[in-house]
Amino acid sequence: MKCNVVTSTDNHYIQHTTSLLLSLMLKSDRRTMYYIYIMIAPDCSQESILKVRESLKSLNYNNFVFEYIIIESNLRLNLPVKKDYLGEGIYDKLIIFDLLPAEIEKVVYLDSDIILLEDISKLYRIDLSDHILGAVEDYYSKFSEKLKMAMNLPSNADYFNSGVMVVNLNSWRNNSISKLAIDFVFKYQELRKCHDQDGFNFAVRGRWLRISKRWNPRPYNEIKDKNGREVTLLKNEVYRKGLAYLVHFSGSDKPWFYTSNHPMKKLYWKYLMQTEFKDYQYPDKNWKNRIIKLKSYVKWELIYAKREIQRRCKGIRI
Repeated sequence: MKCNVVTSTDNHYIQHTTSLLLSLMLKSDRRTMYYIYIMIAPDCSQESILKVRESLKSLNYNNFVFEYIIIESNLRLNLPVKKDYLGEGIYDKLIIFDLLPAEIEKVVYLDSDIILLEDISKLYRIDLSDHILGAVEDYYSKFSEKLKMAMNLPSNADYFNSGVMVVNLNSWRNNSISKLAIDFVFKYQELRKCHDQDGFNFAVRGRWLRISKRWNPRPYNEIKDKNGREVTLLKNEVYRKGLAYLVHFSGSDKPWFYTSNHPMKKLYWKYLMQTEFKDYQYPDKNWKNRIIKLKSYVKWELIYAKREIQRRCKGIRI
């Protein structure tokens, strides 16, 4: 058996990519051959790339083949990043699928800010049938009406998150998804909300398979309790209850910042300490942020406690 995986990184995210890859290896099935394609932005230093190689080499797994591909693109020079916690490499995702070897027919894409809790080959084996890709449904209720019209999706429920995808590369290429997505993000720069993701949704237009939100928890997640009743859990509740197959540190609550109170923060640091980036220090640790961190912690603990009490009053046990 084999499993193809691709991820992309820039110098802003390369240490997080290393933690992702280490978790992928440690959660792998030794009977499966993994072909990992690491797309490297031109701003990555040779020192950082060497740290990635040394970190992965330390496990000495013989069922992993790594290929490092340098991205040659000027996309980042012409497309502004809309959120300050993201690197300019966010747009590299628009072209990486066209850089993969032509003989590859299927691949799992993973964002850099992910730690795996399950073997990724389980996701790779999902039958896509005639769908272009498999992904988790996301939410875009706060998008402007102009942007919704521009994306021209079949319905409000047809918007997916591009951080975790299983891609049918034959369908991707035959439908020119990369080109359509690039054209969209350039044409609607002022309207776009979610960078590459909006472009992919426009290009795919509902021709995708919904996968379990346990593969990429979103702000709201429908989970069945022990009695088969459906209940909605917040993203961090899914993590706190051990229901996720991976941790996607999406949004601004990044574990490499001191102010983060993410429930899986320690897991990120556990993997980071096994890499050549283990000397990393918080850039935002100060007395002001200690107070901010504490206030945020208390606020969310109260929210989680209230939601749990409400569920228990209804007899819901998860």
